[in-house]
Amino acid sequence: MLKYISRLYLVIFILFLLIYVTREFLNFSNVDNYWVILSFVPTSIIGIFCLAASFIGGSITLYSIHWYFVLLFFVFVPLLQFINNKFLYVLDSNSIIMGNIYICLWCIFFTISYNRTVKLDNKVKEHFSIFRLILHDKINNKLHLLIGIAVIISLTMVMIGGFNAFFTRASYSNFVEEIGGWGPLSLIIRNYLQPLVFCIFIVCFGLLIYSKTKLTYLLLMNVIILALILPITNNLLMFPRFYAFAILLGVIMIILQRYNKNSALVYLLILFVGLPLSSAVDQFRSMTSLSINDLRLNINWDFLFYGHFDAYEMFIHTIGYVSENGIVYGKQLIGALLFFIPRSIWEEKPVGSGHFAAEYLNNYFQVLNYNVGFPLVAEMFINFHILGVVFGALFYGFISGSLDKHYNNLIAKLKYNHDKEFDFYILLHPFLIGLFLFHLRGDYISSFAYTVGFVCAFLTVLVFLKFKIKQ
Repeated sequence: MLKYISRLYLVIFILFLLIYVTREFLNFSNVDNYWVILSFVPTSIIGIFCLAASFIGGSITLYSIHWYFVLLFFVFVPLLQFINNKFLYVLDSNSIIMGNIYICLWCIFFTISYNRTVKLDNKVKEHFSIFRLILHDKINNKLHLLIGIAVIISLTMVMIGGFNAFFTRASYSNFVEEIGGWGPLSLIIRNYLQPLVFCIFIVCFGLLIYSKTKLTYLLLMNVIILALILPITNNLLMFPRFYAFAILLGVIMIILQRYNKNSALVYLLILFVGLPLSSAVDQFRSMTSLSINDLRLNINWDFLFYGHFDAYEMFIHTIGYVSENGIVYGKQLIGALLFFIPRSIWEEKPVGSGHFAAEYLNNYFQVLNYNVGFPLVAEMFINFHILGVVFGALFYGFISGSLDKHYNNLIAKLKYNHDKEFDFYILLHPFLIGLFLFHLRGDYISSFAYTVGFVCAFLTVLVFLKFKIKQ
């Protein structure tokens, strides 16, 4: 059934494009509200179909997250914002329709690339060999040592900042000030050392529930100790909402997959119920300490019209920037990929694309918050125009298809695999799904830094377990 999705999408898109171009050619009046609403229809129809098809297996994939993002951030919320005239900044109808055309192009090429990658009988297993490890008795000693390292990192952080420093995002700034402010050291701690503690816990927890070898009760006790430490040094309230979502979704997926409790309904509830909850807990981000009296969840659906869902609007304004100033020829993308180079060394290092777009908007509007979303399609467009949209979609479709394919193969073989070899990618992929949502929303420099830090932390644990000391 999925093999006809790309063709059906292409037919609907071309049909709409022909109607729109014909209307302009006939010199009709300016675009009205009905044509703007109609421009959302192709993506919404195919998006719903693709999202439903992606849940046929009962699990959630990178493909599911892509279409969830497209439907929510590029169709449902922008449509509500347009109908209610609730955009943060003024958007004209022609810009919206052009933006929807580029989004259609992205979705077409992403779907084509993803489906072809999933169907190809290529041997992707060799590329994941780094995640495979033969479990043996000596691995217990290495796991105990890793847990000791996690405890030392956690205690050191608490000694520097105190317990209160890790309650919320605002209180975390106290810890940052203690280590000299935002700089290379603070970024290493936030993007690598804190994820390293969490990854040690996930690897140990995953071995306990997945492994068919006998592990000691001491390991179980150590996992419990780590579970008690994590809420302090890896409190989700101190992280961006999308990163916190990735962590929660990953843990839930690992548990559900292990005990064969996958359900499309469960994942859909997580995706859509998490929206108002993420907005409700946002009130805790500005607190410097927590008390029982402060623990109230005020859910208000007006958050749909605030900056949480500005990704679509930023993409439309990106089109305006490019039409006025031209593309940046990869400058913003290079700055994001080389995020780890300090600005003290690279003085002309580009700012994040979200900040870059906010500076542009400030020439026309009063921008109070420069921390805006900048979706992946906008990142590709501002760097390479339509070629960036096409080849970016093809690239991410290929990557998503390859990762989903390998993960689904691991899940399918899990029931029948009784050897001591364990593929740790089964523990990493659930977190990449949530991080992919972060990528899609942007901006790219933040999402890429968090993803690279998390993957490097996970690989550090694996390399440590695989390392053999010659006697």
